[in-house]
Amino acid sequence: MTDNTNQRILLIDDNPSIHEDFRKILAPEIVDTGALTDMRAAFLGGGAAAEAPESASRSEAFELHSAHQGEEGYEMLCKACDEGQPYAMAFVDMRMPPGWDGVKTISKLWEKDPQLQVVICTAFSDYTWDETIEILGTSDRLLILKKPFDSIEITMLASALVGKWNLASREKGLLEDALRAEKEAKSYAASLETVNRALVTSKASSEMALEIRTELLVQVSNEVNRRMAEVLDRMVALDLDEQNGEDVESVISGSQHLVRTLNGILDVTALEQGKDEVVLIPCSPRAVAQEVLDSFEERRQQKGIALELSAEGSVPDMLLSEPVRMRQILRSLVDNAIRHTDAGSVRLVIRPGSSEDWQRPTLLFEVYDTGEGIPLQRQGSMFDPVARGAEEGGGYGFGLSLARRLAVFLGGELTIRSEEGQGSCFTFDLRYDHLPSEAGSQAAN
Repeated sequence: MTDNTNQRILLIDDNPSIHEDFRKILAPEIVDTGALTDMRAAFLGGGAAAEAPESASRSEAFELHSAHQGEEGYEMLCKACDEGQPYAMAFVDMRMPPGWDGVKTISKLWEKDPQLQVVICTAFSDYTWDETIEILGTSDRLLILKKPFDSIEITMLASALVGKWNLASREKGLLEDALRAEKEAKSYAASLETVNRALVTSKASSEMALEIRTELLVQVSNEVNRRMAEVLDRMVALDLDEQNGEDVESVISGSQHLVRTLNGILDVTALEQGKDEVVLIPCSPRAVAQEVLDSFEERRQQKGIALELSAEGSVPDMLLSEPVRMRQILRSLVDNAIRHTDAGSVRLVIRPGSSEDWQRPTLLFEVYDTGEGIPLQRQGSMFDPVARGAEEGGGYGFGLSLARRLAVFLGGELTIRSEEGQGSCFTFDLRYDHLPSEAGSQAAN
């Protein structure tokens, strides 16, 4: 029995002996069980005393309060409620002359405390049961106990109705807690909504500012790109002698790299803004890869390294993808590999990758180099646009960063494997579509 359990019972009866009987049944006095055991032992013998049950120790102790008239009981209940110590139940006699009878008493008690559990105690009444129900109404808080009483009935009624009152009280407390939590949640939700509105407004402002900056970047890039193209066209058209031809070739090579970088930035920007979309056309992965390697032939000769292309496994002759962006990605990977390889070779290997979707299989383009390798602590930032050192040609390394973003737009990935001193491998993981006839053939199989 917990401390907050309500065991308070109000007995309203005009017969003093009834109060004494109820007190013996519901609130027995504490008995010296040691002395009682000695008395039983003297009277019944040691063995019988050991087996005799202790009725007082088995009795459930209630807090019993007595009133001898209905008006007195009502005043006691009002005081108890006002003090925050309500009664769980009441036994009410039906006939209590000269004051209120049981029906009127119960009616008044419920006006003050509608949760009170009540038992009517009666041998005969001035009301029939139907008349009583008509006055008090049908209620699950009202029971009848016929006189003469049985102590077991009284104990069971008290236990059941007190337990019922406590259960209802706990449920009411839980409901109040739930309603309070709901109110707090609504208040929290309202505050979140206010914050969200502020965030939406802030986000809209940020997006507008970003859009303006992006548009400015596109315009500047386009202008630089246009001017560079004009310069290149004029320099290529010049009739140069051997003395300054090498310097001009270097300028042209750097300018072409700058133009490709600007084109990559414009391409990614257009995709991010939704101004461009992936358009799939038939293309040959071997042809695209070979075209990329051929574009680096002059640099290969200058560095004295080998450029190799190989296909492993079942590589499709044709597939649906974006050859222009495939070429951009592979150019960045091969350019990076050549720049970090002073001896040995750069290999571009094409092979099938694993895929659970037969409609969109995976093709791997792996670019191996025999360069110095990349320390583990630097591999996580390889796809970030960072400034290069003088030994790497200076400027900014946008190539790998743009390549990864283009790979994502094509539904693929760009990853790295490297060990310091053992070279590196960059893998372009491309998810492609079959040609219509080929897809239908695979579906049939």
